[in-house]
Amino acid sequence: IIREPANEEGALDAFVSIVTGPPGPNLVQLMPSISIPVLVLWGDQDPFTPLDGPVGKYFSSLPSKLSNVKLIVLEGVGHCPHDDRPELVHEKMLLWLAETFNF
Repeated sequence: IIREPANEEGALDAFVSIVTGPPGPNLVQLMPSISIPVLVLWGDQDPFTPLDGPVGKYFSSLPSKLSNVKLIVLEGVGHCPHDDRPELVHEKMLLWLAETFNF
């Protein structure tokens, strides 16, 4: 699934733009300013941003620092949980929405 978009016309230009363009806002700076509820779903098998790496450690620490952030670690899931286990992502999102917004 993750490779299919690379075959689309313009994919190379988009990739080059992403890699060479400005990085955009820093999440570490942005997160404290977000006041709405945030659900972070993280695959415990993520090879690109592992939980024990700097970004993973930062996001793992957020729920104890920011009351609006909930982290759910998905076992056996990689970098793209929505592709790896869409049914699990769906389940966790629906539960979080029900808990957070009283659906």
